Amino acid sequence: MAAATFGVAAQAQVPPPPLPLVEFGLQAQSTFAAGAGVISSGAFSASGNTGAGGPVVSIHGEGPRSNVGNDNMASAQALWAFQIVGPAGVVVPIFISGLYSASISSDNSAIANGGVALGQDRFRLTRILSVRCEFGAEEGCDSANGNRPHAFQLASGANSNALTFLQIVVGGVVRPLPGLLGRFDAFVDPIVSIDPSFARIGEFTLFVSPDAYGNVGAVPEPQTCVLLLAGLALLAGIKRTGSRVRGRK
Repeated sequence: MAAATFGVAAQAQVPPPPLPLVEFGLQAQSTFAAGAGVISSGAFSASGNTGAGGPVVSIHGEGPRSNVGNDNMASAQALWAFQIVGPAGVVVPIFISGLYSASISSDNSAIANGGVALGQDRFRLTRILSVRCEFGAEEGCDSANGNRPHAFQLASGANSNALTFLQIVVGGVVRPLPGLLGRFDAFVDPIVSIDPSFARIGEFTLFVSPDAYGNVGAVPEPQTCVLLLAGLALLAGIKRTGSRVRGRK
């Protein structure tokens, strides 16, 4: 899909110092991996990659329920950075746009949740999107939207000439109850753009982590799909795990 660039500066902006690379954390059942790619454990898989629309994370799981809560689960997360270069001391209005989708078995055998978080402290990000897909609590589930993905556009702001981090997380779990098969699927793929209605947009240029977009500095159209996390408690646990792993690097 063609990229649309918003807010081309009236004059060339000096690129910021090298931005951090996109960091991925992938987990399927009890196996953990860091870095872009795919990890699979039986019928449970997690993937994270960069693409034309930015970082993408996705999960899939299908298998029997067990008596152990974390036997049958998968999670994926990506942490990346962007910077808006221009006059100092300006809070630049931005949009975080995309699609999300989350689906589970049509009974009470699985959960799929997800979220997007934003902030300047990579270890203290603020949740700006949260979705929970669980039997009896279907806000954000595909089944509540005619089995179609959900579009979103979140308005926020970023300080000029400062790193801003964005984290996307998805997770799914088959409930720890023996019996029937459980299934979950989820993925998230948001993109960032400067609000095109911002009166000073011509003074600023958006730069993103290498490979986060196909063309650094270009802002693709809202295009991709997002399938989101397994249990709000699971999300918190995934974020803690990711923080510990990143802290060891």
